[in-house]
Order: sequence, then structure tokens, then C-alpha cells
Amino acid sequence: MDLPIKIANAIKRRVYHALNLERMNDKFGVLALNLFILMAYFNLEGIFVNTLLLRVSDGDMQVVLVYRGVTFVFSAVGMWIATLFSGKINSVMAIRLGCVLYAAAFVILFFGMDHMGSLMHLVGALIGAAGGIYFLGHNMLLTYYTTPQNRANGLAIMTIIQGTLALLMPLISGLMIGAVPGMLGYRIMFGASIAAIIAQISFARKLSPVQSAPQKSKMRFTLRLISGRLTLRLMLILEFFRGLREGVFAFFLSIVLFEIVASESIVGVNAFLAGAASIAAAWLYGRISTPTNRAVMVGISACAAVAFSALLLITLGPFTIILLSIVNAFLNMIVANSVINTSFDILAHDQDSRSAMTELMAFRELPMQIGRLGGIVVVGLFPATLLGYVHAMLLLSSTLFLVALLLFIIHRVRENEAKREAAAFES
Repeated sequence: MDLPIKIANAIKRRVYHALNLERMNDKFGVLALNLFILMAYFNLEGIFVNTLLLRVSDGDMQVVLVYRGVTFVFSAVGMWIATLFSGKINSVMAIRLGCVLYAAAFVILFFGMDHMGSLMHLVGALIGAAGGIYFLGHNMLLTYYTTPQNRANGLAIMTIIQGTLALLMPLISGLMIGAVPGMLGYRIMFGASIAAIIAQISFARKLSPVQSAPQKSKMRFTLRLISGRLTLRLMLILEFFRGLREGVFAFFLSIVLFEIVASESIVGVNAFLAGAASIAAAWLYGRISTPTNRAVMVGISACAAVAFSALLLITLGPFTIILLSIVNAFLNMIVANSVINTSFDILAHDQDSRSAMTELMAFRELPMQIGRLGGIVVVGLFPATLLGYVHAMLLLSSTLFLVALLLFIIHRVRENEAKREAAAFES
């Protein structure tokens, strides 16, 4: 009778050891579980709303690019709205409000997906605003629930959660959509997403907000802080170049694959393999990342991204697209975690920056979303052919070298600042 309990406890100990969960506090665990629920429907929207748009528009790639552009714009708008009302909207309220907007978007998808051609701007605005508001709250809590000593491990755990759901949900969704005749599979998955969001809104009550008392917005103070600190200005530039490639590659490879094979099931399998690569990369990042080697890791990732994108010039087919998706998922996790970890270290540097964390998060969001929009513009400037898409991917992949350079510069600047602070303290 005790054998199943012993096996479960043994598995739990192995998981805790593998993820270094003993280094994290209980509040972090609640936040991680909340992200797990979010990712169940987040990954569905990120892939299969794109394929739905391609189906209702007879394969028009520009429709998907416009839809994603709307989501990027309103992600920044949503985060800024939450920031301007930060005195009334704490981090937990932001998460719950984001969930409500996600629910509204999925209700429209459930009932109106046959009319997505006319509804896509509304859905894109709701999805974008929901993400901006939600992740403002999530990032605030993540910054306060971790320390510089365990933040890399905390980010790795969060990205393992993202990778696990990116591995499972697109596969399940793709198989369901492909197996059910007509468009019924889409409606089933959208309905399941609504149920998950309702459960998440209830579960979010277990989160502990960072601030218990309302505070006035500190926009002027934040602007002075940014203008007076080189690290903050470099961070904003870094986020722009991260977004330039990241935004497009988050969805572009899957829709290129769908244009070739026209099968949601294969797109789901592709996302499953990419999710497995993300998990491996997140685990590796948590084990080997240090502030001194992030620039090198991103530089190596840049070389690999350009090399594998160049393979598409030799042969362009489902196999090479899937191979690039797997490699891209692995590399993107390394790049994203390196940038996020560096940004969070800068944001939590001292009491001044921590006191304006909400506003700094909003300022950080703006260049990132501008970069994502820039990536869409870059794709739109190339011919709307498979070869044109390959050239766009090569150009965007090459921007990772700038990300590596900026990480190196930021590390050197922070080292010099630390030396000056130490010298001032000794004197």
C-alpha cells in the first residue's frame, strides 16, 4: 500500500533536485503553477489562431502578419495602461485582469471564428492587451519572489514550464483539430481554453501582491532614473534587438510550415519537438549561466541561428523547416533567458529602481514591442515567397550578434559601476 506513495515521493525528490526547487520559496511555487495554467491556452493561441487565419483567408500570410502586429501594439498599450493605474492595480489584480481579457478573446473565437476576417483586429487587441497586463503582473512578482542568487534558476524553472506546455498543448491541439472534421476541432480547443481561464482566475487569489498599499505612479522619477543610468538605457536597446527577431520567430516558422503541408497535426508535432528543445535549453541555461558568460552563450547562439537558417537556401521543405524550428526553440530560450536575466538584474539593482519597478517594466516593454513590430516590417519588405521568407530569417538571425555585443557591454559597465561603488564605500 505504501509503494505508490514511496514512488511518488521519490519522483518528487528527483524533480526538486533536477530543478533546484529547494532554492525557491513557496510564493514562487504558486506563481509557477499559475503560469502553467496560462501556458495551456497561450500556446494554443500563439500557433493555431495563425493557422485558422490562413484557412479563412485562403493562405494569405499578410493577414497573419497584420494580426500579430496588432497583438504586439496592444501588448505595449495594455502594459502602459496597467502602469498608469498602478496605484489601483497591483500585480495580482493585473494577472486577473489579463485573464478576463483572455477569456473575452476566446469567447469571440469560440462563437465567431467563421468571421475572423472581420473580427481579427478585435481579437488581436484583446489578446495583446491581455498579455501586456498579465505579464506586467507576472514579471513584477517574479522579480520580487526571486533574488540575484536564485533568479537564473527561477527563470529556468519558468521556461521549463513554458517549454513543457509548448511541447504538449500544440501537439494535443493539432491532433484534435486535425482529427475532427471541418472546423469543429478549433471550437473544441477554444472552449477548453475558456474553462482553463476561468479556473486560473479563481486560482490567482492564492498569489500575494508585492504592494499592499496603493502608490502613486512614478513616471517622472523613472524618466530621471533612465536618463541618469547608462545600464537602464542599454537595457532598453537590448530589449529592442531581442524583440526584433524573437517576435517573428515565435510564430513565423509554424505558418511557413503550414503553407507547405496545410496540416494542423504536423504543425502540432513540430511544436512538440520545439517544446522539447526549449525544455532542454531552459535546463541547460539554469545549470551553466553566469553573468560573465551570457554574452558568449548568445554569440554562439547567433552563429548557430545564421548557419541553420542558411540551410534553407540549400533545401526548403518540411524536414528543414522542422529542423530549424527545433534549433530555433533551443537557441531562442538561451537568448531570451540571457536578456531577461540581465534586465531583471538591472531592474532590481537598488532601492531606487525597485521602487519604480512597475514603471520600469512598462518602459522595458515599449522597445521590445517596437522591435517585434520591426521584425514584422522586415518580413513584409521581402517578397512574399518562400525564398523571400528565408532571406528575411537570415537577416533577422544576424541581429543576434548585436544582442551578444550589448550583453558584453552591459556586463563591463556593471563591473565598472561595482568597482566604483566598492571604492566609494572603502573611502
